[in-house]
Amino acid sequence: MIFKRALVALTLASASLLSLASSASNPPPPPRISIQQLRSALSTEHSGINLHQHLFDSHGILRIALGGDYDEGHGFSALRKRALSHLCDCPTFRSSGSSTSPARGGVTNDDGAITFEEALQSNPKDLQQITLPDGTVRRTLASATVGFDGHDVKGAGGGSSQQHHATALELPLWVQDNCGRDAYDSFEDLRDVVADVVDVFVERLDQENKLSNGETLEKGQNYRQILSSANHLEHFHVYTKSSTSSLEEDDEEGGFRKIGGTRVVDDETNGHVTSKKDTSTLDYHTDAGFFLSFVPAMSCRSYTTDNSSFYLKGQKEPVTFEEDEVVIMLGA
Repeated sequence: MIFKRALVALTLASASLLSLASSASNPPPPPRISIQQLRSALSTEHSGINLHQHLFDSHGILRIALGGDYDEGHGFSALRKRALSHLCDCPTFRSSGSSTSPARGGVTNDDGAITFEEALQSNPKDLQQITLPDGTVRRTLASATVGFDGHDVKGAGGGSSQQHHATALELPLWVQDNCGRDAYDSFEDLRDVVADVVDVFVERLDQENKLSNGETLEKGQNYRQILSSANHLEHFHVYTKSSTSSLEEDDEEGGFRKIGGTRVVDDETNGHVTSKKDTSTLDYHTDAGFFLSFVPAMSCRSYTTDNSSFYLKGQKEPVTFEEDEVVIMLGA
């Protein structure tokens, strides 16, 4: 079965660091608008929402709040927690390889699931493992959506119109076998919802451009047409940091983003992104791509939203997010 999604350069993940200039004192939190407000804005030429202005004023970060029936009537926050909890609890992502033994079908955990190392060897296109400067290990489950759903566009020479459709690559079935069917379904459901948010966001950007003296982008294209020719990466990240820099149950966090973002875990330093040796988990950076979207990170120990790891350069306190939000962050 192929899912159709309109996605953009993003990554569904826990949190990320962004290299932006700002004053030493913290500015107001990034603006928060609801998906209902965005949908209403699309039906009128004059609304109080100006996404371009919001993004300019907030250094490129926008929080979009979701309500509605996303997870058996419990709303988006329940769906997000369900998916990220499964990511935290999946035996394959939690495995360290230290308590495994070779088996005929490969290396397995005590509960029968394959270890991350075995999964990585068998599925190199789906997985990645990176050790960050302070010893934090980032494990990534990767997928993508090819193209972007688009409206009718005149063909070359003004001929027949063309319709663009996004093609979302399904997560591999080994994820279902080792993490469980409900985990697999929740990951796909989360991808779908974030894709819908991105679709509305891009639609409103194009509408604002059209209302502003009919402006278009390069070669007369709008954002949607440009995105229809791009591949959009989607990543689930699990970050683990232990006192010995090995994969033990010390500090873990998980999340989902599309293209570019990253999440950081500190080593008992009250939220500062440094290790005991004052080595940054990740240095400040700007992600590549037009923009990325992500859901707030969740701690794999407390199963609560992590609000201690997302820093903007020049600010002393981390940026905080609500559990019902999809965050849009412009890239470079």
